[in-house]
Amino acid sequence: MLLPLTNYLFIMTVKVFSALASSTRLAILQLLANTPLNVGEILELLNQRGIQISHRESVYRAVEKLRKAGLVDKLYDNERKSLLYKIKYKKLIYDFQNGNISFT
Repeated sequence: MLLPLTNYLFIMTVKVFSALASSTRLAILQLLANTPLNVGEILELLNQRGIQISHRESVYRAVEKLRKAGLVDKLYDNERKSLLYKIKYKKLIYDFQNGNISFT
């Protein structure tokens, strides 16, 4: 049974799966699972992994989509004087039978 589009849980589930539908965004989540990073660091590490991205703006859009889906937090590091992104959850569990999504 499909839930109405006004259902917050349904909308957030769609946002999460949409955010996870990119190999680049999945790679970014893997990088952020280790340590918070800024956009420039993410770009450099993606390029080292063979994922060719030429513009910081592309990385910014990718991490912002992850943030809007509730998978990533944005914070300002005073010591580094940099805006960092960090992963919010290490695991995501989706119950297809009940349509429930949970994070740990």
